[in-house]
Amino acid sequence: MAPVASVKDNDIEAAAAMDNVDRAAKHLQDLAGIATGDVASHYLDEEKWAGADRPARVKLLQEWLKAEVLYEE
Repeated sequence: MAPVASVKDNDIEAAAAMDNVDRAAKHLQDLAGIATGDVASHYLDEEKWAGADRPARVKLLQEWLKAEVLYEE
């Protein structure tokens, strides 16, 4: 399992460019070895994602990943 810290800025940028929030989250979950979407569901919202520009999406993803760190084993 790769830690959340292994996710690079370019990985987050690539995810932020995706139109589908679930696909973006899955992309980063796979990279970081995150097994469930429990934490993501509290930080990533489909409606908010659809209305956000890329910098706002990057911020949403960064906030989610910061929270994920708390649940790493």
